[in-house]
This record gives sequence, C-alpha cells and structure tokens, in this order.
Amino acid sequence: MKNGITAACAIALLLGTAAAQAQSAAGATDPRPAPAIGNGGNAPGADANASSAASPNERAPAVKLSSSDQEFFAKAAASGLGEVNAGQMAQAQGSTDQVKTFGRQMMRDHGKANAELKQLAASKGVTLPDAPDADHQKELDQLKQKQGGEFDQEYAKGQVKDHKEAVSLFEKAAKSKDADIKAFAQKTLPVLKEHLTMAKSLDDQLQKRK
Repeated sequence: MKNGITAACAIALLLGTAAAQAQSAAGATDPRPAPAIGNGGNAPGADANASSAASPNERAPAVKLSSSDQEFFAKAAASGLGEVNAGQMAQAQGSTDQVKTFGRQMMRDHGKANAELKQLAASKGVTLPDAPDADHQKELDQLKQKQGGEFDQEYAKGQVKDHKEAVSLFEKAAKSKDADIKAFAQKTLPVLKEHLTMAKSLDDQLQKRK
C-alpha cells in the first residue's frame, strides 16, 4: 500500500511540472504584437502631441507702419470721436434747425468713418483710442457750457477749424505708402471737404444774425 501512495504522488508531481512548463511556453510565444513606435505607430500620448503640433496658433501678420501712418490713426480716431460727441451736443443744445441738422449729419458720417477706421486699424494691429484726445475734450467741455445762440456760433466756428485740420490730415494720409491707408483716406477726403464747405456756410449764416 505504501508503494501505491508513493507512485500516485510521483505521477501528480510529474503532471504539475508539465502544466507549468506548458504555461511558460505559451507566454513566451504570445502571438499578439507589441505596440509599434515610429512611423508605423505611436507611443502612448503621442497622438495628443501630434494633434497639438498640427494646430499652430493663427496670428495676424505683423505690419510695420511709418510714424506718419501711426500718427494718422491716432489723430483721425480722436477727431472722429470728437465730431460725434459735438454732433450729439448740437442735437441737445442747438437753437436752430440748421445747427441740429448739421450735427445730425456729423454724427452719421463720422460714425460711419470711425467704424471703417477701426476696422482698418485692426487689420494693421493698431489699437485706437476710445475717447477724444485732450485737445478735443477741452473743446467739448467748453462747448458744453454754451447755450442757445452762443452755442450755435461756437459750434459752427469749431466745426470750421476741426474740418480744416481733418482735411489736412487726410490729404497727407492720401499719399501714404500703405495702400490700404491711402485708399481709405482718398475715399473719406471728399466727405470731409464737403463738411468743411457746409461748416463755413453755417458759420457765415450765424455770423449774419449777430
């Protein structure tokens, strides 16, 4: 009986050893391919890096402007904002239909020109001021203190002065080497000259009423 037990143990030992060897051999010959790295595949995280590299930041092309072009943007913006604000005052404080009508047209025409100037400036990477400069603001503050006929005369006089300066500014910009600035100035210049003629006529009419 002892011999039978010994034989059974030996058989069980042999079977266990054989099973372990078979499992080890199967692991060594696993047909599943390892992840490829290189042209045929990507390592973990490589897809995210590749996606990031394929999406470069979109930037507007840098535009180098001359000092005169930069000055044009600043002065044209300040002047345009001043015209709109003065036109609003003419609506509220003007005592004649002529002044109110002129102020309304200044608001409309300069508001449109201001929007076009802002769009042009953005294409050149230029940020425009959002308020009149110190000189125009001083004129507006003084004009705000006037009423009735005194306001009308002061407003008309200021419009002649401001539009003379605007015409001179845009005439210079109409010769800019930047094609876009040149085109905008040339398109706007006739409107400013018309405004100047209207302002002079308005001023003459009011002077005769003194």
